Amino acid sequence: MILCAVDPAIANVMIRIFILFVLMAIVLVMMNKRYDKGQKARSEALAAQYKTMTRALLDAAPDEDLADAVVANLNGKLDPKVPDPYYTIPLLSRERNLVYALWLCDHELNNGNFATMQNTGSFRFVDVAADACEQIGAEKCAAALRDAFQNAADEEALADAHVGYMEARGEEQPMEHLVAFIRDNAAAFLDEPDGETPAESDET
Repeated sequence: MILCAVDPAIANVMIRIFILFVLMAIVLVMMNKRYDKGQKARSEALAAQYKTMTRALLDAAPDEDLADAVVANLNGKLDPKVPDPYYTIPLLSRERNLVYALWLCDHELNNGNFATMQNTGSFRFVDVAADACEQIGAEKCAAALRDAFQNAADEEALADAHVGYMEARGEEQPMEHLVAFIRDNAAAFLDEPDGETPAESDET
């Protein structure tokens, strides 16, 4: 048996590379944890701020936070004993259903795919999300969502539908149109009546 001696200089470089990879892995894990904590803190802040959605709160919400604010309000309506949105959201207004479904599916697809959505249960909202896309004029996104919904058992078709949605998403920008939809239908997202406070009657 012939043993090949490793040059000490090469061995030293390999050790340093290994240590560098370990340090990079540790940094990535720490950054991911910090990001998750930041997202959780933001979600909790939105839930508290928009627990009761008023016209003033809705109008004051920046466009970049508007859909998140509406969804935070809707999540606050879930049954704490059974926090499954599929049992609560469909009981609300059509507008709220459309916004919730598209927001949920878009976030899931931007961070995963239709297969992961099936695992989380979010896939149940795909058909309504397609309705939402049609409502706001994102026809290509709607077609991709319909394809996925109609071919739920076909992994290849789901993969193709995901590619199609992400391409159409970049072109049609559905989340931007969703903000306009919320602005145009503001009254449907309020927990308090939209109107002026009645004037007190004059005493005689």
